Amino acid sequence: MHLIATLPRMFTVTESWSHIDDWLRKHAPITYELLAPPADPAELERVQDEMELRFPQDLVDSLRCHDGLLDNSEVYVLPELYPLLSVAQILQLWQEIMQVNNDLGDQSDREDPWYHRLWIPIASVDSDSQILDVRDGSGRLGMHYHDQGAVFGKSPWTSLRGYLSATAEALLNNTDVQGRFPHLDDEGEVLWVDLDNTEGWGSPLQRLPAEVSS
Repeated sequence: MHLIATLPRMFTVTESWSHIDDWLRKHAPITYELLAPPADPAELERVQDEMELRFPQDLVDSLRCHDGLLDNSEVYVLPELYPLLSVAQILQLWQEIMQVNNDLGDQSDREDPWYHRLWIPIASVDSDSQILDVRDGSGRLGMHYHDQGAVFGKSPWTSLRGYLSATAEALLNNTDVQGRFPHLDDEGEVLWVDLDNTEGWGSPLQRLPAEVSS
């Protein structure tokens, strides 16, 4: 008899945020309080109309849980260390990038454009962004570097759903995400850091526990 290996179940976006929220409320309430409430549905529709594109369902579901962060906080809720953008910030950053892109000339026919109008920034720091590619409607997750362009396939997740599910699994089961584990800094905010790199943050970091699932 042959045994068939089963892949771990992937949470939906809403399930992932529910697990992440529960864990933060218990272990890092200061970080939890910096998560914005759900996006306004009318604003979500208005921004998509203004960008003349449709957000993938993963992004819509995520924004319906949290519309980015409050007060432009640079909180590293997720392990890739890119602060989440609100609906309004997505539009603003996309417009700024598109202005630069337009200055570079028409790239619509290039296989490797510096930026494409159907790439949606979802998190950003220092002019680099996590993006979702909606050219084929899939919402493929990638990175955009201001001095390099877009990179896809560098992380093990091809979707926002996969990324959020991996984060929730790590918090529930005391596993890492790309080698990073959640720690608490001296201000009570979450940082995802490598276990070998906990001394370079200006203050001691506290390793946070997992909610070990049964």
